[in-house]
Amino acid sequence: WLFRYERGGITVVTDESQTMEVTSWTHPCWGLNLEKVHITEDMKRSHHQADQDSKRARHCWNSHAVAVVDQSGSMRKTDAEGGVTRSDLVWLCLAIDYIGRRLRTGEATQKDYFSLVLMGPTAKCVIHEHPMNWILYNTIIDMLRTRQPLNEGNYFPAINLAKELLSKNKHGGCLLQLLFLTDGAPSDSVPRKYGRRVEGFRTEHYHAAEVSKHIASVARKFGSRLTIGAITVGDGRYDALDAMIRTASDYSCHTFFHKSSLRAGDMSHAFQEMSTLVLSSKFTITDLRTKRQLTYRDLDREPKSDVDIYNPAEEEWDLYFNVSKTVYNRYTGEWEQDYRIYNDRRATGLAVRTLIFGEGRERAVRRVREINERGQFVGEELVGKESLFIEDSRDSHS
Repeated sequence: WLFRYERGGITVVTDESQTMEVTSWTHPCWGLNLEKVHITEDMKRSHHQADQDSKRARHCWNSHAVAVVDQSGSMRKTDAEGGVTRSDLVWLCLAIDYIGRRLRTGEATQKDYFSLVLMGPTAKCVIHEHPMNWILYNTIIDMLRTRQPLNEGNYFPAINLAKELLSKNKHGGCLLQLLFLTDGAPSDSVPRKYGRRVEGFRTEHYHAAEVSKHIASVARKFGSRLTIGAITVGDGRYDALDAMIRTASDYSCHTFFHKSSLRAGDMSHAFQEMSTLVLSSKFTITDLRTKRQLTYRDLDREPKSDVDIYNPAEEEWDLYFNVSKTVYNRYTGEWEQDYRIYNDRRATGLAVRTLIFGEGRERAVRRVREINERGQFVGEELVGKESLFIEDSRDSHS
């Protein structure tokens, strides 16, 4: 038999002698008194309209953020500032800094949408495409008051579910965010051979490699349209998160990694830095004339770390013969035919990489090679630039 006692916001479980503690935990939100915002009838009507728009007018979304919050047992530790749990600290800052502060400053509106994934033994979406408003703020307060972390935290199902959520809005004008909030390494099961040193691998190396693979499948599709950030709680080992951020950067995503202390002020600062990065990415793709967000083209990417490898045997090359070349004459303001098409005298065509490897403010960059009549690479390694956005009427290759 086990006996359970509750007193002063703490639950203690003992053995049958009632003298030996088996486990104990602090109740959610113990010692915190965060008030909800009063929701008016106008707020409710506005929320209902935004919720309807989210389903029928996805092209009007400004952004969609998916937050993955660790709810493993270690998040019950009461070593955060003020004796609150790590989980409570995350919910508190998520509500006040990521939602409340951004609503007050106007950085977020009801055209920005939010989804929440709880990371435990499995992944569960508990908030789905919710408009950024004070109703969402109150919902996060409910999480603060009721959620009880338990068991392990598995990264792989959480990343896969986040990818599914981010991929639902196909419109390139919707900026995307993926935010990880955790206090430790993945708990995902590891093949037996990685449990000890085999071929230079250990458990953390396996987790880092697998997390990198999962993130690559997300980052290769979205590139700079996607911001991937991680905010950690406490001094854990974060090899997997380091790998996540490196991989995302390799695919031109905006990235952010803040190893926060257990102080509310430190985590609050981390959320503010994340908000600044998101706001900067919005400005980057805003048309200065129309004040509207530009629309990303649907492009697949390859990591920048592979750019030195020009392998003609790979399938990701499109071959073009009978190529014509035009150049812009800045004196006449017209495009003119240029008969000096190739740099190498052996060239009769071009090989253009199907994947882009770099992104600037306006341009995407691909690898290009001149080819001879047998399709073999000749001459120097080249790059080709093209528009990153659909609205760019120039949309030319150079």
